[in-house]
Amino acid sequence: MQMPTALQQRHSLLLRCFDMKRSSNQQGFTLIELMISLALSMLAALAVIALFSSQNQTFRSNNAVSDLQETGRIALDILSQDIRMAGYQGCTRHLPDPNDPDSASQVSVVTAASTDDMDFRALAVRGYDTTSATWVADAAADVDIQNVATKVKAGTDVIAIKFADFQESLPTAATSAADGTLTLLDDSVASQILLGDQFIITDCTKANIVTRTNAPTTGGALTFDGTLSGGFDANSEIQKFNNNIYFVGDTFNPARTMPDGTPIAALFVSNGELDAAGTLIATELLAGVENLQLTYGTGTSNSMQFNNAADIAPTDFDQIASVKVGLLAASTEYTRTSDDEKSYTLAGITIASSGGTAHGNDRRMRRRFNTSISIRNRRAEF
Repeated sequence: MQMPTALQQRHSLLLRCFDMKRSSNQQGFTLIELMISLALSMLAALAVIALFSSQNQTFRSNNAVSDLQETGRIALDILSQDIRMAGYQGCTRHLPDPNDPDSASQVSVVTAASTDDMDFRALAVRGYDTTSATWVADAAADVDIQNVATKVKAGTDVIAIKFADFQESLPTAATSAADGTLTLLDDSVASQILLGDQFIITDCTKANIVTRTNAPTTGGALTFDGTLSGGFDANSEIQKFNNNIYFVGDTFNPARTMPDGTPIAALFVSNGELDAAGTLIATELLAGVENLQLTYGTGTSNSMQFNNAADIAPTDFDQIASVKVGLLAASTEYTRTSDDEKSYTLAGITIASSGGTAHGNDRRMRRRFNTSISIRNRRAEF
């Protein structure tokens, strides 16, 4: 075996020295430097999270405000349209004949059993204040309101509005009092009157309200039971008759709640009928409507006085010329960072965060909406 020369040994020693020097110049992070780096990274991450959370909260709040504005606007539009139409009965005069005060208000309601006069003027608008302990008893004669009462949210108001639909049709021919059938020229009107719906027929001197007893078919006739108060010629008007009861209640079919189980309220409309199981038939219009308050105005436009329904005698509702509507809409999510302890004024009624007519003291966002609506079919009298 050949031994390394002195030159080779010296070269090997120099290489080992160089490697040792190079290794001594390679240094890592100290523990303190590493901890500082981690702390700075954590601060940066927290700043990003805080920014994201703030932007998310802003986004949710803006969405909630937008939804509330839309809910309030649509709710007021729906109520305003129906209240303005209250008492409309086609071409029949809505102003009493000075020589016959009941001429305009009496409309005959025809059933299989009888033909009874209804004081259409007095019943066109009826209000109920649920803060009154006797409000259900006061409506004892109105089965429709009795049926609705089980679903109404405590502390809110109820309004019942009766009117003929604006869309009308002429019959294809005259009908006698005992015919029990009508065929309309405008099939679109006939198709809107469903089995069990009421419709009104008027020849501008008298009006009858009857109930459809058959399902709509294209070009088909409307059948009804009972005997009309008289014959109607081919120029008579036929319109769907609306009995719309508006109220606020907890959602049902299906019921919906907040994450903590608090029920979500909504604005409903119903005609007070029950299904075969005895459940109220009602249409949910807008979820998030938490409160409805109404006051009713009597007098002239220059001296209108508004009162709660509980302060108006049932026989005096025929004097109502205007209705103030107040709505409180609440978000369907908890979007506030703190509980809502504000008070809201609806149609002149204060809704606080506690008490009998209180709103929920929670983190939902709320907006109030108020308007005053004149009843078109009564304005001419004042």
